[in-house]
Amino acid sequence: MFKRRVIPAVCFFLCSCFVAFAQNDTGRTVLGTHQDDVESVAFAPNDMFVATGSWDKTVQVFSGDSSFTYLQTLKGHKAAVSAIGFSGHGQMLVTAGRDYRIMVWSKKGKKNFELVKQLPMVHTAGINTIAVGPYGNMIYSAGYDGRIVVYNMRRESHRIIENKLPIYGISLSLNRQFIYCADASSVVKMYDGIGNKIRELKGHQDVVNAVDCNNQYILTGSSDQTAILWNVVNGKKVRTFQGHQWKVTSVQISADGKYAITGSIDGQTKIWDIETGEEVNSFKEDNGTVRQVAMSRSMHYVVSAMHMDTSVVYDSYGASIWRSGLSFDPSVMQAQYAALQRKTRNNNSSSRNTTGNSGLSRNNTSNKSASKQTATNAKVIEASDEIIITIEDE
Repeated sequence: MFKRRVIPAVCFFLCSCFVAFAQNDTGRTVLGTHQDDVESVAFAPNDMFVATGSWDKTVQVFSGDSSFTYLQTLKGHKAAVSAIGFSGHGQMLVTAGRDYRIMVWSKKGKKNFELVKQLPMVHTAGINTIAVGPYGNMIYSAGYDGRIVVYNMRRESHRIIENKLPIYGISLSLNRQFIYCADASSVVKMYDGIGNKIRELKGHQDVVNAVDCNNQYILTGSSDQTAILWNVVNGKKVRTFQGHQWKVTSVQISADGKYAITGSIDGQTKIWDIETGEEVNSFKEDNGTVRQVAMSRSMHYVVSAMHMDTSVVYDSYGASIWRSGLSFDPSVMQAQYAALQRKTRNNNSSSRNTTGNSGLSRNNTSNKSASKQTATNAKVIEASDEIIITIEDE
């Protein structure tokens, strides 16, 4: 699934007068000046930064405010940058690519992001998706090799969860104890932190390409041209969003949990009302296909990573950026987040009280791995020669 095409070299300079946020003759508002199509995009959770990854092997970083000022270009990957993730405070950026590499970049003070670590090359094929724990202590990646790799940054260890089928998207539950996996099947898998399959979500009619979740819902997008909303507690289907004319390649739930954002090969990026199922807004790029979507935490902007029409030669390539048309009171979001943190802490405390020193749920106490638990350390989920994962790593 590598892209095979030749694009004429384009000479341009990245200087202080660099225009990162521009309008071209098609009316498309563009973020960035890559030399090839944009494959990935992500906002920092605090909206301080937005980054785009491209087939030109680079990442471009911009300020996340309304000016979208160009900040820097990150180089080091040997192939397309297919996944980007930020830590919760926005000071750590993780990039992954078709070169099987995962690179960790850090920003300190007013300095630019600098490469601080390249993770062990565990993947044997291109990486499609990554997720970063809020404090950057845990990094999760998955790709065409069917592996979910869980990296513990503090212990410099990793664990491999074998899904077998190529993986296109993963998403973490808010307590980071479960991983939702979209792969080359019509079924969404749910794993716990040590790789046990907990649940399967059945409802799509074709390959599932993307998944996102919050404390209420799981959102999935499929090649069957639909997105499905599921109840996060019981795994039952809540509703189906229909309106795309081709494969749904990317999904996201808005920060306030009221909207679903979907992107498709049909070139459309759509915003849906989760409660009613109605389409709220739609943005169309006639000359391209959407690879990934990202909405700012403020919900004012949606950015779409695009593959452009190969019959047209562009001076540069960038992500499409749109004003969402949504408004949201930040104080409401802060109150929701504070309440969620309290709930998560209470749940974790309750979980530790019921699991004892094993750190496993009651249903898993009979698992053979329980014999490997370190009784003196209540935080340990599993200890092996390969990895140690703890429920309090974040």
